[in-house]
Amino acid sequence: MAVPALLAAAVGVLATLLAKRLEIGRWQSSLVAGCLGFGWWAAVVVGIVGRREGQWWPDEFWQFSLLGALLAAVLLSGGVSNQASSGTPCREGFGGWTLVGLLAIVTAWLALPAGEGWEDMLPLHRHWMAAVAVSGLLNAWAVERLARADAEPWLLWGVVAGLAGPFALAAATYGALAEAALAAVSATVTFAILALVPKFRGCWVVAFPAVFCIAPLTAASRFYSYEDRPWWLYAVACTIPTIVSLVDLPLRRRPRWVRVGVAALVAGGLVGICIWQGLGVGQEESW
Repeated sequence: MAVPALLAAAVGVLATLLAKRLEIGRWQSSLVAGCLGFGWWAAVVVGIVGRREGQWWPDEFWQFSLLGALLAAVLLSGGVSNQASSGTPCREGFGGWTLVGLLAIVTAWLALPAGEGWEDMLPLHRHWMAAVAVSGLLNAWAVERLARADAEPWLLWGVVAGLAGPFALAAATYGALAEAALAAVSATVTFAILALVPKFRGCWVVAFPAVFCIAPLTAASRFYSYEDRPWWLYAVACTIPTIVSLVDLPLRRRPRWVRVGVAALVAGGLVGICIWQGLGVGQEESW
């Protein structure tokens, strides 16, 4: 989708150039990082609203989960104190990760359907609420670990893969949900390309709001689907960035090309599984 990509590019370039031209201290650096995270969120929302033909957003349950991503943009992206170099987040110690955990719980609460028409799906709520909360916490940890391990130039591509998995599942269930996932993928790809350039490396901070969209999109795919897909498929779709980070853990002292190559193979394989199980199942049953 062109609109989210263009808006993301404009936000990434303007915010980073502004930070370079000013004398940026710790507080101001956090503000710029928060603006980058908010820019990612705004690009996704504009991509959704722009295709709704005059209807106000939000009016479907999965759209409310984007409020969790907004909080992540402000509190987590905005908590990065030095987005221009090695990326030292402000979530150090028990208090910081307690905030991340609370944010994950809030996102889980917002991500699930309720009210008339969803009564038959209530048995799924307990498991999916736990899955969304755990996914947000684990994926935030994955981004943090990769940032500390000098992976800022490429860590966003792991997040792109994390969003591509739910997109594959959404594409087989509900068109509007697939469009939202595609908007998230488009915005993240744009920031990932910018992060390859040393001047714009700080764009990696948009990973925080992005990873808080992964599990809600996956959950919505499940609630809109009548197909009985295996539980491990949803577990994979919710945790691709975490899996990439865990695979990279023993390779953190290896050359960058080795780490990037292994991460690409792992992420590509996991996305391939989501496509095969998601789109493949739907196509088989349609025959």
